[in-house]
Amino acid sequence: MAHKIQKKENIEILLKSHIRKSDTEFRNVHKIIEELARSTKDGFDTVNKQFGDVNAQFDGVNKQFQTMFEGMRLMQDDIKDIKRATGPIVQMLGQHDMGMQKLDERVRRLERKAGIAK
Repeated sequence: MAHKIQKKENIEILLKSHIRKSDTEFRNVHKIIEELARSTKDGFDTVNKQFGDVNAQFDGVNKQFQTMFEGMRLMQDDIKDIKRATGPIVQMLGQHDMGMQKLDERVRRLERKAGIAK
């Protein structure tokens, strides 16, 4: 009977020891999980800050593009105005060239008749 009591006490001691070890292991695992959670949070915080910085840079680039596009729109308007203003001049120049060609042809004919053609 003493032998059975000894075995029972040994089993109880082993169980208590195992429970203590399990409890210690659980605490260690819990501590590791907490460290991983903190590390993950720190990583996400860093990424969020970097995204905030990138967004600020994009805002600056967008403003520059808006300024550039506005400048381009103004230049297009200026080009349209120039085309509108020079249209009649180009047309007059074409008519002038046609008149000059007619005069050159008449001068050549007269020079040939007069015998002084080039």
